[in-house]
Amino acid sequence: MKKEVEKILKKAVVFLIVMSMCAPLVFTTKSVAAKGYYFKYAGVTVTMGSKAKKLIKAAGKPLAMKKKKSCAFKGYDRTRQYTDFILYTYTNSKKGAEYVNGITFRTSSVKTKEGIGIGSSKQDVMNTYGTKNPNDLGIVIYSKGKTKLFIKIDNNKVSQLRFVLK
Repeated sequence: MKKEVEKILKKAVVFLIVMSMCAPLVFTTKSVAAKGYYFKYAGVTVTMGSKAKKLIKAAGKPLAMKKKKSCAFKGYDRTRQYTDFILYTYTNSKKGAEYVNGITFRTSSVKTKEGIGIGSSKQDVMNTYGTKNPNDLGIVIYSKGKTKLFIKIDNNKVSQLRFVLK
């Protein structure tokens, strides 16, 4: 029974992540000047909705990459999997520039600007971003500017962390 509940919850989390990727694209344009939380890796800083070119170059060759037709534009959605994070991008046209749509942390090696990452305590999250109760799936959602920050907490520790363009 417990395994079945966990399986259903995992599927629900994946569904929410996919929906959060496509829905905001309908209202996003190429000229988005995204403000809010940002991600820094290998000396490159990006915000959701900003160009992804510098981050893609700094991160190097991905472990895996998927490309599919965008659900909101004439371009493509791409998913690049790196050791420490997964980068989600979109384009506004078939040959257009890529823009950051989301970033999912994979290891404790990457942290938010504020120092929160996988393995951080629930208390550290609350002290850093504010006190909010996790929803039924154990997810706390913070919003700033054009960015939503999803933090999944299991056993009082961060188990998943993701930036998403609103």
